[in-house]
Amino acid sequence: MLNMTVVNRNNTGWYRCVAQNKVNQERSDRIWIDVIYGPDVPQIDVIPYTITDRGYSAVERQTVSLLCQAESNPPCQYVWFYNNSQVYTGPQYTISRILRIHTGTYACQAQNTYLNTRSMKTISLIVYYPPEGSPSCSVLPAMNSSSLNLTCSWTGGLPSPSLHWTRDLLTLTQEWLKPGDEGAWPAEYVSVLQSGTQTSNNTLFTCLGTHPALNTTTQCTARAWSPSGGLVCSANATSTNQHLLLSCSWQGGSPRAVVWWEVLNGDCRGQGVETSNILVPRSNSTQNGQAYTCYAKHPLDRLTRNCSIVPVSKPYILLSDTSPEEGSSVWLRCGLENGTGPLYYLWEHETNSGLVDTVGQGNSSMLNMTVVNRNNTGWYRCVAQNQVNQERSDRIWMDVIYGPDVPQIDVTPYRLTDRGYTAVERQTVSLLCQAQSNPPSQYVWFYNNSQVYTGPQYTISRILRMHTGTYACQAQNTYLNTRSMKTISLIVYYPPEGSPSCSVLPAMNSSSLNLTCSWTGGLPSPSLHWTRDLLTLTEEWLKPRDEGAWPAEYVSVLQSGSQTSNNTLFTCLGTHPALNTSTQCTARAWSPSGGLVCSANATSTNQHLLLSCSWQGGSPRAVVWWEVPNGDYRGQGVETSNILVPRSNSTQNGQAYTCYAKHPLDRLTRNCSLVPVSKPYILLSDTSPEEGSSVWLRCGLENGTGPLYFLWERETNSGLVETVSQGNSNMLNMTVVNRNNTGWYRCVAQNQVNQERSDRIWMDVIYGPDVPQIDVSPYNITDRGYSAVERQTVSLLCQAQANPPSQYVWFYNNSQVYTGPQFTITRILRIQTGTYACLAQNTYLNTRSMKTISLTVYYPPEGSPSCSVLPAMNSSSLNLTCSWTGGLPSPSLHWTRDLLTLTQRGAGLWDEGANHVSVLQPGSQTSNNTLFTCLGTHPALNTPTQCTARAWSPNGEPVCSAFATRNNEYLLLSCSWEGGSPRAVVWWEGPKGEGSTQGVETANILVLHSNSTKNGQAYICYAKHPLDTLTRTCKLTLEAPVLLTQRSMVSVFEGNDVQLTCILHANYPPADQIVWLNNRRQEVEQEVQEALATRKYVLRRAAAWANLTVLQTDGKTDSGQYWCSANNAVGGTEIPVTLLVKRYPMPPNVTLVRLVYRSRQRLQVELEWQIKGEGEGGEGGGLTGFILERRLSTALGRRGEGEDDTTTAPAEQQELLHEKRGSSSPWQQVAVLGAVERAHTMGNMTPTDTYQIRITAVNHRTLGHPSPPKTPADPPFNAYPAVIGAAIGGILVATLATVLLFMYIIRNNNNRLHDMLFRMQHSQSRENINFPDDEVIG
Repeated sequence: MLNMTVVNRNNTGWYRCVAQNKVNQERSDRIWIDVIYGPDVPQIDVIPYTITDRGYSAVERQTVSLLCQAESNPPCQYVWFYNNSQVYTGPQYTISRILRIHTGTYACQAQNTYLNTRSMKTISLIVYYPPEGSPSCSVLPAMNSSSLNLTCSWTGGLPSPSLHWTRDLLTLTQEWLKPGDEGAWPAEYVSVLQSGTQTSNNTLFTCLGTHPALNTTTQCTARAWSPSGGLVCSANATSTNQHLLLSCSWQGGSPRAVVWWEVLNGDCRGQGVETSNILVPRSNSTQNGQAYTCYAKHPLDRLTRNCSIVPVSKPYILLSDTSPEEGSSVWLRCGLENGTGPLYYLWEHETNSGLVDTVGQGNSSMLNMTVVNRNNTGWYRCVAQNQVNQERSDRIWMDVIYGPDVPQIDVTPYRLTDRGYTAVERQTVSLLCQAQSNPPSQYVWFYNNSQVYTGPQYTISRILRMHTGTYACQAQNTYLNTRSMKTISLIVYYPPEGSPSCSVLPAMNSSSLNLTCSWTGGLPSPSLHWTRDLLTLTEEWLKPRDEGAWPAEYVSVLQSGSQTSNNTLFTCLGTHPALNTSTQCTARAWSPSGGLVCSANATSTNQHLLLSCSWQGGSPRAVVWWEVPNGDYRGQGVETSNILVPRSNSTQNGQAYTCYAKHPLDRLTRNCSLVPVSKPYILLSDTSPEEGSSVWLRCGLENGTGPLYFLWERETNSGLVETVSQGNSNMLNMTVVNRNNTGWYRCVAQNQVNQERSDRIWMDVIYGPDVPQIDVSPYNITDRGYSAVERQTVSLLCQAQANPPSQYVWFYNNSQVYTGPQFTITRILRIQTGTYACLAQNTYLNTRSMKTISLTVYYPPEGSPSCSVLPAMNSSSLNLTCSWTGGLPSPSLHWTRDLLTLTQRGAGLWDEGANHVSVLQPGSQTSNNTLFTCLGTHPALNTPTQCTARAWSPNGEPVCSAFATRNNEYLLLSCSWEGGSPRAVVWWEGPKGEGSTQGVETANILVLHSNSTKNGQAYICYAKHPLDTLTRTCKLTLEAPVLLTQRSMVSVFEGNDVQLTCILHANYPPADQIVWLNNRRQEVEQEVQEALATRKYVLRRAAAWANLTVLQTDGKTDSGQYWCSANNAVGGTEIPVTLLVKRYPMPPNVTLVRLVYRSRQRLQVELEWQIKGEGEGGEGGGLTGFILERRLSTALGRRGEGEDDTTTAPAEQQELLHEKRGSSSPWQQVAVLGAVERAHTMGNMTPTDTYQIRITAVNHRTLGHPSPPKTPADPPFNAYPAVIGAAIGGILVATLATVLLFMYIIRNNNNRLHDMLFRMQHSQSRENINFPDDEVIG
């Protein structure tokens, strides 16, 4: 056997086995194993291949090909999805001319149809597209209009375009460009600064924009040029004249110039804006005559331009006559003390009503009125203005004298007729007289030429009809002694009593209608008329001039009855001037409803027959009468009815009695007759009908006139007689016959004269079967059907009404199980629950019916009840819950009454037929650790079962805590009170009403938004348990962190370590951690172990403190303010700690006093030095050592052999002199010497090199001034005297030769020799100065 427990794809191939023994071996035929696998996770290749940090990318309108490959056996099938929607089937999905809307996720699903397995790979593809249009360039002022801000923007596109200003145009602002990218930023916006004063006028700037989706660059340009012309100032007032608008502008230029206003005291200064600026001072601020100056600045202009404006003073008015008479002439003059031109004057006129209008304007200060009228009365004011401001004078009053005019009389209420004014009796009438006059007029009233009142308004309360007459008003002007008068006529109207009265009567032998309307009394007479639309047929009765209206107390018209519609309503309208509304009356003409009715009744002794004839209704009433053929018993026509009384035996001969009737609206004369009936007989359509079919019975009658009345009677087998139908029809139609219709039938026919009864006939109805009736024994019925207990014997009895009787078949769940009326099931089981149907059949009719019932077999639930106890009624009571699931039906549960004596009233101790029962128990009256018992019963069980639940209070007190979410966005307050049964209910309450709306068991969390307003606020958690009468609490006070430090200022000398301390004094909830920020406001983080050698800070912290150690302090980089900060969900705080890194005092200066090689081999140099001064630290300057340095000197010329004579010059001059003479190598530190040393021997010297040596004093890390550099001198020569003697001799010989040479030159005036000697000497002298070695030799 070869067992492969886990086959993989590598096991695919041909297999062969070889069997062998001691005799031989044999090889089997090979067999192929093909391992089915896959698909693996697909591999997606995108062509063209461009990948970014956000996925693959493509340029819009390119052709993109997506190739999917996944290992699988058999080969898999591929389905492509775009944003989770299927788009293609196949391994390669190509998108021609891809668009930006194709950006999204592309997924390839590989499917192995053999294994029904699949795998998927998803990639993100972003389609790059360029921004619209081209870049936008602008140039704006910057840096107080001294520079240009060049802005280039190009919005849209994906990714953002790259923009840069061309460098050749921005040579003055290259420091604003990034050195590595030539001023290009991959953004939609780029801005640089250009110096304005160094920019030529009309300069053109160019911005280039590039994008990956574009093959070429695009550009925009912006031009900078200064404005033309000069600065322009102007002034205007606002519409309310409360403010003055001073406008200043300098048009043109790019960018626009910045302008602003200034006044001498600095008030009302405007802020600079482009193009123009408006200064808005209050109008009264110009009263001091102060000048306003406007300034303007442009980046391309070095100068600041300005212009000024001066305001005007307040004017005054001169008036020639303040009270002129109407028709005279008047002049007014507007005086002005100050104000620069051009000046403009405006005259305003204000009436008593406050209306202001302009009466004159222009450059003149005079206003002339040649003819004054009353409309010129009022206040006058002049306004003087210039470009700066305008000022108003005080107003002056002019009163024009005139009048009185002809009076105007107004009557209230106003009613005017051709005879004058009218008034209604008992109204209050007011007569108002008005006449234009100045001064105002005085008024006198006259009634019928007799003076009755003095004053403008004469009022008559509750005027009477005797007040009718003429009223006159006289107006008087006592100042001018003039008067005028107006007279009117007043008539008092009074209405008639009541309202009109209407009636309609028959006329002209009941062929026409007489319409009458009347209304008496009143002044004037009322107007009455019948509405024309109802009287169109009788226009000849109306007067044509007034359209049916008569100003009279009575009006009557005739209306043709035959041409009048039935139920016509006639309306008479009455109007009167003393009434506000019209009044009316109506009369309706309508014919009687129905027909003429004839009836007959016998007297109590049956000796006479009362024949009554009537035609009810109608207006006016109809006229009726009786007639017989021989003319006897004729009645007289009276309205409404007529009665004829013949003897009873006079009807036996079949004689007819006829009644006649007539109405004006009916052209015909109506009539009706009465004839007695004969004995009826019955015709039946089917004597044995089937139930549900239709049957008819007809009551035949030979004689008798209508109206006929028929009555049908049915008699059952028991002899009971009942009326089944009655009415005017002789037919009895039974559209649907039922079994109850079986029996004897008889009909009774009658009219108004007499009645007769027919013989009876039998009808037998065939029916059934009805829906069966099923009786179940034992009988147990529920709302879901019948029920039985498992293993009982159940009997089902079926009965159905039928004629003839039915046969029965039983079905269980639609399967036949029994034939017969009674079906019995012995020891029924729950599986026999279902539907039982009884089918009843009528073999005569071949009909059947069925009844189905539901039979449920009851069985008990499993196990026993489950008890629990929960809080209720705000945790003041216990909710005892008992449940017992399963069983059919649901069990009955109840809590034992002896434990629930306190909740017997309305607590619901019993719950019949439910899996769950709940009652309430007062918590305060329940002992701790009380045991409650629930009993459960079931119809299928003979004995009850029970469960118990115990109630006990929790231990201890509630516990509160708080913690914040990540980033301190929310603050979570948690409260819990563990233990107890049921669990306690807890909730939060805050200072501003915050809190959980409903308590929850065990714990509760209050979620607050984190902010500083919660600092110092207390939140209380309340806990309540039903068995505890008290509400327990715990309190949390939220506090923002409070930080303390031992020293707010720490000082240290350079090079030393220093520790800064920070202590967390108080906070709740706890802060995440204490953070230190260095003097550059950068957070200090704990450095890793690998960086300990180069680390700058050491951070040690615990929960309540954090110490920051600054290592190897440096005065330049470490001095400054350090910040310790802490934050929690309530707020944050930080405290500064100032670190002052001090330098050690400056050490004293050092001077080299001896610098000589020890030997001619020049391998060692001996140095000696001495200290000058005391330094900054007092005597010795805090000296800690010396630094000895040397460097190679590559100066031209030869080296001197003695001490350099440049030591007499200052150190700075010597250093400069050495640098000028030649270049030197950098200084190298040779040794660090102690503070007490004053001499040192330096070795390792190269004999052929020339060195410079210096020494510097050191005080810890503070370096003193280095000594002047010197070159070592060779040691002294032993033949020094001989050399001195030879030198003196040589000097004497040379001096003598020189004197002789000078004398020769002077005498012979040899210029060439003179130039050769002296110029060479001077040149050599100047040249030698450049070389210090030669200077040493000299």
